[in-house]
This record gives sequence, C-alpha cells and structure tokens, in this order.
Amino acid sequence: MRAFGVLLTLTLAGACLGAEGEATSPSQAKEPTYHGRTLGEWGALAKEKDSKKKIEAALILKNIGPKAIPVLTELLKDNDAGVRAAAASALRLMGPEAKTAVPALVEALRDKEEKVHSTAALALGRIGPAGIRALAESLRDKDMVVRSGAAWALGKIGPAGKTAVPAFAELLRDKDKGVRATAAWALRQMGPEAKTVVPALTELFKDKDPFVRMASAGVLERVGPAARTAVPAVTELLHDKETLVRWAATRALGKAGPAAKGAVPALTELLRDEDTHVQISAAQALAQIDPEADAAIQALTLTASLGDGGQGSRVSAAEALGEIGPRAKTAVPTLTELLRDEHPHARSTAAWALGRIGPPASSAIPALTGLLKDKYTEVGIYAAWALVKIGADANTPILVLANSLKVRDWESRITAAKALGEIGPEAKSAIPALTELMRDEDQRVRKAAAEALEKIKNEKNQGGNAKRETTPPGSLPFPPPGFF
Repeated sequence: MRAFGVLLTLTLAGACLGAEGEATSPSQAKEPTYHGRTLGEWGALAKEKDSKKKIEAALILKNIGPKAIPVLTELLKDNDAGVRAAAASALRLMGPEAKTAVPALVEALRDKEEKVHSTAALALGRIGPAGIRALAESLRDKDMVVRSGAAWALGKIGPAGKTAVPAFAELLRDKDKGVRATAAWALRQMGPEAKTVVPALTELFKDKDPFVRMASAGVLERVGPAARTAVPAVTELLHDKETLVRWAATRALGKAGPAAKGAVPALTELLRDEDTHVQISAAQALAQIDPEADAAIQALTLTASLGDGGQGSRVSAAEALGEIGPRAKTAVPTLTELLRDEHPHARSTAAWALGRIGPPASSAIPALTGLLKDKYTEVGIYAAWALVKIGADANTPILVLANSLKVRDWESRITAAKALGEIGPEAKSAIPALTELMRDEDQRVRKAAAEALEKIKNEKNQGGNAKRETTPPGSLPFPPPGFF
C-alpha cells in the first residue's frame, strides 16, 4: 500500500506540472523558445506570405541562437529584399555563432540589392576567422559587386582582417576603378597591417582616376614610418594637378616622419599652394618631418591669423599648431586672438592648441579664464582643460569640468569626462561627479566616466607630487574639438 501511495503522489505531481504549462515531452523540452513561442512556431511564421511577419520572425530568431540558422539562411533566398536584409542582419548580430551560415552569406554577396549584399558582407566580418577567409576568397570573385562588397566589409573589420591583406595586392590592379578605390580605402582602415602591399599601392599613384590616387596615398598615411620606401613616389604626388591628391600626399609624408626628409623642398613649395588646406597640411607635414621647421610654424601662424581666410582654414591651422605642441610657442599671440573668434568651434580649437603648447602659453591665461563662462559648453570645457595644462590654478577649471558632466548634451558630457581623465590625479575633486556619471543612461558616457576615474585614481600617477605634463606631439589622448 505504501508503494502504491508513493506512486499515486508522483503521478498527481506530474499531472499538476503538466497543467501548469511546463514542457511535457522530451522533444518539447529540447526545442528553444523565445517570447512564449518555440523555434518551430517562429519558423512557421517565417514561412507566412506576409513579408512583415517574415521580417519579425527573422529579427526574433537571432535571439534563439545557432538552431535558428537553417531558417535564417532560407530567408536569405526570399523574394522580398527586406526579408533577405533582415535575415542577413540577424546573422550579423549573432556574430561567431553564425559560422555555419558562411556559405549562404557568401552567396548573398551576389544579391542585386545593396542593403542585402552589404549586410551579408558585414555579417561575414562579424563571424570571425571563417568569415574573414570567405571574404578574402571573394576578393577574387568574377562579380565586381562581390569583390567590392568583400573589400568594403574587410575595411569595416579593420586591423582584425589583416590575414586578408595579401589578397588585396591583386585587387589593387582590378579593371574597375571603383573596386580599386574601395580596395585602397579598406587597406587604409587596416593601418600598419597594410605595409606588405606598399609596392602595389605605389603603382596606383599613376592611376588615371584621382580618387584612386588619393585613396592610395591615404593608405600610406595610416601605415606611417613603415612606408618609408614609398617616400620618393609619394613626393611625386605633391605635383599632382588634383588638390585632393596633393593634400593626401602631404598627410602621408607627414606621418612618415623624419624618413620623409627628402620631400622637404617640395613640401616647402606647397606652402604657397593655391589651396589653403594643402598649405596647412604641407606645413603640418614639415613640422612632423623636421622638429626645427620654423617656416612651417610661421605659415600656420599666418593662416590662423587670417580673418578673411575662412573659419575652416583658421581651425585647421590652429589644430596643426596644437599638434606641434610647445615648439609652436611663437604662435601663442595669434592663437590667443583666435579665442575671440565669432565661431565657437574656432574658439574651442584655439583653446585646445594653447593647452597643447602648455606653460609657454601662460600669457593666454586671462583670455582663457574669460571663456570659462562661454555660452557654448564645449568652449568652456576646452578652456578649462587648457588652463590646467598651461599651469594656472586648477580649482576653478576643474569645477567647470565637473559641472559640465551634468549638461544635457551627451557629447559634452563625454568631452568633459575625457578632459578630467587626461588631467589625471589633479582632478580628484571631480571623482564624486564622475562616479555619479557612471549611472548615465548613455553607455558611451558611462564608458568615458569609467576611463576618467581609472586615470585619476591611478596610484602610479599619484606617486609623490604629481607633475603637470604637456602631452608630447604625436600623442593625443585628449584630441581637438570635433574628434569625439
């Protein structure tokens, strides 16, 4: 009887569980569910005639995981481009989990709809090594759209796609100028990892298409000193008839540093170029190549002082002077005058440049102090940061930065947090405000606050009496306005 009672109790318990809606069979227990529906039910929705329901199913299926991949790859063949794009997007969001979808996504690269093939390309990039290999192989595809899409996706991946770099050597000689330009753009995103294809890039300097020539020079800018063997070829581009090409060449030579000394005469000639932006970039390059390039600083100072030269020119010149750092101290009077410019972006950039120059810019302290109450929050933030870097009393500037953490504009909150982090331990009075910012609704703001707190609390930096240091040229932990 006792055995029968135990059996009856267990039977009743099982019946109750079934009545409460729990899984009642092994097959049901194994089938994943989401939002109250099983994979099978979502799969059925994906087969409906209504495209809206198919798109809804695709976007939901990504949350179920790898078991949903067969349904999603089937949706990649749907007659509706919106459904195909939604399926590709779902696979992209799944990332490495979607590696079994690689063949279907490679096929989707041939889709005539841009939103489909571009999303499929991005999905392959997110999958990881298997996706990157597939994209590298697609660089040799017969279809121009596939080749271009694969190159674009690899560019979006950036340095992580470095294993595909060798395959670009052939693509740089593609018969389609659009593909060649896209290939060069993609390599630019990979930075120094693209150094192995520098010889192939220099061949493009004679390309008939100016955008291809410009994009090729742009790669060398990112490769930096490792592209020193290409300096003679890049120097030739300084004489190009197209303004954008000359500008790109000056940028590349500047990043090459002292290795580009042979380009100094040609760059000096460009200080009189018909285009102001080329003049500024040439001057900046000269300063990067030769630390004693007084002619470059004089040219930039002149441009920054031109009231009728256009806001863009003045801002670019001020930014270049700031990147030069303390060696640009002769430009302090001009930059101080620029603090009164009618454009807030010009005032912010001038303040940043003075902060980069550091203590030699002490004569600008009164003008910068006046900007702490500027009606534009960004201007006040850069003025406060500059005052601390120059060596003024830090209490008021840091208070201004701490208060800027509470403004409505999320970009200003990030800029203020980064400024405090770059100041370091001296900004410890702002720790409560930064801690409060860790609860900000915007993830980007919370990240900036966390990084700032880490820098301020860093015990290594706090050892002894913390010294104020001007950031050396070439290293910009607190970049100029417009960067964030």
